[in-house]
Parts: sequence; C-alpha cells; structure tokens
Amino acid sequence: MLKNNKKKFNIQDNQYFFPYHYIPYFDLTDCPRRSQFLGWGLDYLCYLLHIREMIIEKRPQSLLDVGCGDGRFLNLLYGHVQNLTGCDLSKKAIDFAKAFNENINYLCLDAHLLDGEFDIVTAIEVLEHIPDEQIPSFIKTLCSKVRVGGNIVVCVPSTLIKIQEKHYRHYDENLLDSQMKIAGIGLKKTQCTRVIKHRDIIYQIYLRMTSNKFFQIEIPFLNKLIWKYLWNRRIHPFKGMHIIATYEKVSD
Repeated sequence: MLKNNKKKFNIQDNQYFFPYHYIPYFDLTDCPRRSQFLGWGLDYLCYLLHIREMIIEKRPQSLLDVGCGDGRFLNLLYGHVQNLTGCDLSKKAIDFAKAFNENINYLCLDAHLLDGEFDIVTAIEVLEHIPDEQIPSFIKTLCSKVRVGGNIVVCVPSTLIKIQEKHYRHYDENLLDSQMKIAGIGLKKTQCTRVIKHRDIIYQIYLRMTSNKFFQIEIPFLNKLIWKYLWNRRIHPFKGMHIIATYEKVSD
C-alpha cells in the first residue's frame, strides 16, 4: 500500500517540472485559452544553449547573471557551475526564478549592490532594455562584478530584427563595442559571434504549418527535425539575428 502511495505521489510530483495549472488562462480580451505558445521559443532556446556551451568550456567556478528574469538561463547552467547568482529588478521575475530553481541564489536588487566578484558575468538580452543615459553606469557595474582575468558575456538582438516597443535599440558589432568601452575599464574582446540565421523559407513554412491565428500544433518528429536544422545552422556571420560577445577584463 505504501509503495503504491509513493508511486502515485511520484507521478504527480514529476508533473511539476512546469506549473501546468497555470496553462489555462483568460487573455486580455477575456477569452479562455488552453495553451500558451512562444513563437520565438526555438530561437531563444538555441542561443541560450549556445551560450551555455561557451561558458561550460571556460569551466568557471562562479557566475553572475545580471537581468536574469525568471531564471531560465541559470536553470540551464545548474550542475555545470558551482556558484550561480542571478539578480533582477523585477520581483515577479525573481519569484518565478526561485520557484523553479530553489538551489540557485536569486536576488531582487540592482547588481551594483552585490558584494564580491565572479569568474563570469552575463547580460543576456539585457542591454537593449537599458536607457541610453544609463548605459555607462550599467557597463561599469558589469565590469565591477567580474574579477581581473574573468569574462563578461553579452547577448543582444541585432539590427536585423525590428526594434520592439520595450527596447531602446538593437545592435551591430560597432555599437556594442563602443558601449562596452564606455566604462573606461580594461576590456579585451575575445570572441564575437552572430547566431540564429534570419528565418529562411524552410523555417517560415514550419512556423506557419504549426502555429497561426487558427491553431497551434506540436508534431514531435517534425520538432526534432527543425531543431536539428536550426542548431546545425545557428552560426551565421552576416544574417545572425543575435550577437554574442565575450570581453575579458584585463585591468581595473
């Protein structure tokens, strides 16, 4: 009887890899919905995993993710980096992050209030959210939290993507470099890559077949095929929609 009880409990407990009770909801028009869909979800997962591979290769002992949001990136790094810390100004985001990742240190505060230095500091899709007048102080904060010899890793949307209402700007390599140098702290760019090729005809057909205003469907074997297609073609020097750059801190 006890064994059967535990089995039933485990069936239920294993379903909490995602808070599935939150899937049904009412949208802004009070229409009930049974599913939620992220149209750019595969792009997002692709560049997060690409950055994860970059970081694991460096074997850091500590990492700070500035503007961590709901903690998705650090969730992917858990078990690969010993000391993980995330900070964000949104309490809602941090509450979600803590709920999904109880073993990661998440803090709702401005990064400049944090003590200590880290081997790697990341800002994943964050710079575009910072007003122009605050960029210098934000870059100085990133620099102040990484040790000499450590790395700052940033990911930003490129100018190939239309600027969203919530963004202040999108980037090319020259703009990103000029902003990273604005802090006046010794940084040396060691790597710069464009990822996620601008959607070609194959990817567009897949999206239209599986998600539109009338229906959304998930076809496992097709999802695996398109994922392999995206992952193998994720790096593109000219048509990459996101720029990932690494800067080594060589001096204070």
